[in-house]
Amino acid sequence: FYALRSLRLKTGEIQKIERYTEGWAAALVTIAMSAEKNRLSYLTAGIARYRNGIYQYLKDEVFDAWPDEKKEFALKTSILDTLCDSLCDAVTGQSNGRRMLQDFSYRNEFLVALGNENTYRFHPLLQDFLYGLLGKSDPAGRLELHARAAAWYLEQGLLFQAIEHYLSGQMYDEALALIEPQMSDLAGKNDFDTAISWIERLPVPHQENSLDIAGYTRIITLP
Repeated sequence: FYALRSLRLKTGEIQKIERYTEGWAAALVTIAMSAEKNRLSYLTAGIARYRNGIYQYLKDEVFDAWPDEKKEFALKTSILDTLCDSLCDAVTGQSNGRRMLQDFSYRNEFLVALGNENTYRFHPLLQDFLYGLLGKSDPAGRLELHARAAAWYLEQGLLFQAIEHYLSGQMYDEALALIEPQMSDLAGKNDFDTAISWIERLPVPHQENSLDIAGYTRIITLP
């Protein structure tokens, strides 16, 4: 596709584009059009520099054409990395999760089926676009949606996912209550990456007032 447009890209550059777009045709075209204007210097600033153009396409050609129910569903569920009907219903407060997911799937609209039956995810470009749009239009509401998702995951016994949503929803007391009991187990497994990612997202007062986190921090900072 790019060779036909006289854009001679290296294998690594093609792989970078493939990872970013997941083969979505409109994104490939948008990058090609931008590259033709800027020639091959476009890759020096990274593929992400074309996010604005891609997102404008998503707004004008995709999102604006959706009915209101679909817009609301997509915006609210954009906080989720994994989509299933019961989780979507818990987050949106509606009972249309299965029908909406089936509609997205039937129309082949930016929905990727995962291994489990009736479990999906949005194309990351669409999810990122929707999540940003939700943050601009209803930042407080976005935090509440994360709280609903965390509560659902907690009910399912999926603590790590609950922690992620509590942190994203800025519910730090709730997040800390789940994080502290995990410290010893993570230390035993040498799972530093998970622990550090949680700790860095907690406000400093929460870090300093937790003996478990303070102890873990000392462990991972030892020479």
